[in-house]
Amino acid sequence: MKSNNVPEVRFEGFSDEWDQRELGDVSVKVTEKNKDKKYSETLTNSAEFGIISQGDYFDKKISNDANIDGYYVVSPNDFVYNPRISSHAPVGPIKRNKLNRTGVMSPLYYVFSVHGLDEVYLEKYFETVNWHKFMKLNGDSGARSDRFAIKDTIFKMMPIPNPNIEEQQKIGQFFKQLDDRISLQQRQIELLKESKQGFLQKMFPKDGERVPEVRFDGFHGDWSLIMIGDVAEIVGGGTPNTTIDEYWNGNVNWFSPAEIGEQRFLKTSRKKITDLGLQKSSAKLLPVGTILFTSRAGIGNTAILVEPASTNQGFQSIVPKQGELDTYFIYSMSGRLKKYGEINGAGSTFTEISGKQLAKMKMHIPNIEEQQKIGEFFKQLDDNIALHEKELELLKETKKGFLQKMFV
Repeated sequence: MKSNNVPEVRFEGFSDEWDQRELGDVSVKVTEKNKDKKYSETLTNSAEFGIISQGDYFDKKISNDANIDGYYVVSPNDFVYNPRISSHAPVGPIKRNKLNRTGVMSPLYYVFSVHGLDEVYLEKYFETVNWHKFMKLNGDSGARSDRFAIKDTIFKMMPIPNPNIEEQQKIGQFFKQLDDRISLQQRQIELLKESKQGFLQKMFPKDGERVPEVRFDGFHGDWSLIMIGDVAEIVGGGTPNTTIDEYWNGNVNWFSPAEIGEQRFLKTSRKKITDLGLQKSSAKLLPVGTILFTSRAGIGNTAILVEPASTNQGFQSIVPKQGELDTYFIYSMSGRLKKYGEINGAGSTFTEISGKQLAKMKMHIPNIEEQQKIGEFFKQLDDNIALHEKELELLKETKKGFLQKMFV
């Protein structure tokens, strides 16, 4: 029978059962206040991003300089428990200060330093959900539903799995290397996106100009000034009567704005309508290659249809005219389309852009051959970004799996 005091996955050379110690036996609560306002940087503990500067997290300073002398001092490698509940941290996060500098935090946080344990090992343990059971059994959400309440004396009784220090260090180093790979992958994605933004600026004419800064060989001359309505049909959507069963659960894709934004290419909608529902409503069947463009409640989210589909009335979709407008070329201009929609939208209840208004959007475009070259170039860029993002998700899933199997 497998012991509950050993993890499912271990490094070679380790076989002893793990001990347990109470958090209070391996930590000391930090009670040092920011006397004479020695430290000026206020830190915050984010469930998603860890311990970071408050100014970076909120884009502004939240703390009051007049009372930061009452804040706790948080030194490098100190741990901080934030009782604020979120989807990322159902009992609040515990994070380690990895900033290599000292800052201060509100007394609402529980700050503690650790001794007798490898700090990276403990940091990774707090990334598991294994300690959540203790918290839920011994605390509650308190008077405020967004904060978890637990007494300090109880919090310090939290059981911490305690393998020997060599195994702790092995585990800590393993996860540090995995985190480094994840960080590198994230940075590569950021660089690819920055590169794409640079190309978007250089491969489309700037305001007031008729040619882009960068072009493919073999293409010359000014781009033509047109309105979208000249080279595409703008098509709205509609909703069949929801009380008539014969209109619903058919084979016709029917998208809503909530489905747009996460994926470039759309194939299957969450809800479907019947051919009769399509006929009896203002919804229209849109061909493959259509750019779905949300026209309200988040104007300007876009996606490309790879299967015929219809939409509800929250769209003004762009159907390129054959031989006049390339699908991926216009999709690559999504940022400009969104900006135009936001500026030109109207309405008292919610902002919305009409099909007529969208059709009037002016832009410079080259001939179809150059459009296709540009479209293919940006598709390859987007494919590369998507590939790196998929690799990042695989790394995160790998880490999640090891967190589940390498701790008790």
